[in-house]
Amino acid sequence: MKAVILPNDTKTPIESLNSALAEIGGVPVIFHIIKMLEGAGISKIIVCDNSDSDKIEELLEKSKDKVNGVQIEHFRVCSDLKSAQILEKCRKYDLENTFFVVPNDVITDLDLKKLLDFHKKEGRVASVLVAECKKYFVALGSDSLCENKIVNSQIYALECEIIDYCEDAERIDSEVLLRVAEDDELAIFNDGSFIQRCSASISNMSDFSI
Repeated sequence: MKAVILPNDTKTPIESLNSALAEIGGVPVIFHIIKMLEGAGISKIIVCDNSDSDKIEELLEKSKDKVNGVQIEHFRVCSDLKSAQILEKCRKYDLENTFFVVPNDVITDLDLKKLLDFHKKEGRVASVLVAECKKYFVALGSDSLCENKIVNSQIYALECEIIDYCEDAERIDSEVLLRVAEDDELAIFNDGSFIQRCSASISNMSDFSI
């Protein structure tokens, strides 16, 4: 089973890079995500990188011996591409059957196997993990708080048909998922998991480790 890690297309490439490399417990956020995917039994991870920096590629190369049995591909994409456009280009990685999509800046305690089981039970093209937006969900450093709303975590379990829905779309959340919903092929999963969208201001939070 495969997974795609996407840059956050609500941020500039440099903001997305900084968030992915922000440290929690001395470990970059993106590596926490890789370890989460490893724990879910993922065999191949495509890390999409829209920055002009080599930092993510260098991190992956340096850390490859710390990930057991998982093949990691670094996929550099143009800085102006959005999530749906990037996912469509991932077609070349043969995303057959079910795969996960995860943003490069979200930390969660979700067991991805729960999302996968839900997705298989629902039997639809896309399942999205949502959460009640509480104070802990708002990125650190934000001036505003948005409470008691259900928000999209941008963590998805998808079938390969999703690639066809990406044609002529830019963003997954605001375009592709609407198309999927119109075909009654969207399932919503909320199990109360902790979800934190990370900002580049996070550094060495001792509550987290791998």
